[in-house]
Amino acid sequence: VEQLGAAYPICNDSSLAYGLLHRLDKNTSGALLCAKTYEAYFHAKLQFAARRVLKHYVCLCHGLLPMSPRLLDVPLHTTRVHGGWRSVADPTGRKA
Repeated sequence: VEQLGAAYPICNDSSLAYGLLHRLDKNTSGALLCAKTYEAYFHAKLQFAARRVLKHYVCLCHGLLPMSPRLLDVPLHTTRVHGGWRSVADPTGRKA
């Protein structure tokens, strides 16, 4: 944060969580969404508040897979695994 603060002042602003906006899928990867400017921070906050944010995911796999694109559209259920949480495909889960 200190290194970014010179170029991006919001990174020094504790009142706005140092520009951290959202933790995407906290039960899985936990990727963070951060703003580089105050304008971007407030614009993104409005988009989340208005529920206008659409999330698209890329599945990374190890090994050989067919080259054709695939759409994964299955409900997810959060379950406790080894002291943590994980999302798994489950017909009784919530739509992703």
